[in-house]
Amino acid sequence: MRAILVEYAHGAARTRHCQFRKYHKALTVRRGHKRAIVATAHKILRCIFAVLRDGTPYRDPATDYASGSFHARYEPSVRSDGANSARCVNARAQRRSSRPAATSA
Repeated sequence: MRAILVEYAHGAARTRHCQFRKYHKALTVRRGHKRAIVATAHKILRCIFAVLRDGTPYRDPATDYASGSFHARYEPSVRSDGANSARCVNARAQRRSSRPAATSA
């Protein structure tokens, strides 16, 4: 279980606009990377316990749910096999703008 939580902590530490990233970053400065990851994993476990105990969905305090802007980053799409998926619109737009212009010879 510890290995799984540590893996989640690594992912959460890289996720932008997430309370766990800020927590991990602050601890890394003071305690070092490895201890910060284990502490972040412990915080995730405490959040999971609270969600299960209270029976309420998880709401990240770092996310502004009232504005609805967090939904604008994702666009639903249909893959060629008919399954639904979500793609990040911002990342796709950035990839398009960073490509060099095609020139015909």
